[in-house]
Amino acid sequence: MSYIKNILVSVDQLLNTLLFGNPDETISSRIGKYIRRRSPGWVPNQLNSFLDLFEKDHCIKSIEDDEISKTNDTFILDVVTVAILLVVAMSVIYFLV
Repeated sequence: MSYIKNILVSVDQLLNTLLFGNPDETISSRIGKYIRRRSPGWVPNQLNSFLDLFEKDHCIKSIEDDEISKTNDTFILDVVTVAILLVVAMSVIYFLV
């Protein structure tokens, strides 16, 4: 992996940890697991649709087999969380450009 991709994955895992998720899991993987189990809420559905623009079935593909047993059932993505994700994403884009 490239250095920048490693940084982005690390930030993604940090955000997932801050949302009470597994520290070794990305938000995409968590959304993928949530989609497999039940119909996701509006926010996970929108994030999944957005990520599908870049890679078809990204969230499902991001699930790692060794992480399946460590799934956290609580999926907390409220308005504040979405705002944090947007600020981080915009900051990353700003610094890359």
